[in-house]
Parts: sequence; structure tokens; C-alpha cells
Amino acid sequence: MDNFFVIKNIDADDNGDLNSRIKFNLSHKIFLGHFPENPIVPGVMSINLVKQILSKYLKKELMLIKGNNIKFTAVIKPDVYCEVDVNINFKIDINKLCNVKALIFSGELIFLKFAGVFKFV
Repeated sequence: MDNFFVIKNIDADDNGDLNSRIKFNLSHKIFLGHFPENPIVPGVMSINLVKQILSKYLKKELMLIKGNNIKFTAVIKPDVYCEVDVNINFKIDINKLCNVKALIFSGELIFLKFAGVFKFV
């Protein structure tokens, strides 16, 4: 999934949330099959995007072990929304598991609401 998207920034706010903006690579080969005349970001890649941002911020590799609540509320069409915002709230518990709540959105339009657990690998 190299160069599927570029992380433009990762900023931590006063509440401990991460706020990031990413830009999709519309010429990435994944869009040739998903779908050739109507490219959309695959749902699994939206979750991977959350993982990649958090991994980069924490400087540690992560693996999803539980999806508590995953809602795809709109389709991300990268030719329309080539850049999207990502908000990630996370807490690392005593078992060294990373509990995450995240949103992928553009303005008022929310594409993904995610709650899950990642572990360090």
C-alpha cells in the first residue's frame, strides 16, 4: 500500500487528540480495481489510514485486534475529496493496548466513525 496516501501533518491538541490531514494518490493502482470509472477508498484502507497515522505519531508498529464500532457513513471519492481530515483520540491502557476513537471527515461530512483496539507489534 505504499504511497496510497501522504500524511500532510499530525498535530496533537490540548485534549490529547491527534488531528491530521492526508492526501490520496489518485493514480494509485488500488483505484484501478476499486473502481476503474468511479474510484472510491476501500473501507479497510480507511481503517488502515487511522492505524498508519497513529503508528507514525507513536513511532511504533500497530496491529488492529478489535473493532468495537466501525461505521462507514459516506463514501470517500478521492477525485472529489483528494484531501481529508482525521481526528484520533487514543489512550494506552495498563495492558499496553491502544484504545482508539477516530473520525475521517471533510468539513461537516463524516466518512468513518471508528472505535477499536490496537496492540503494539
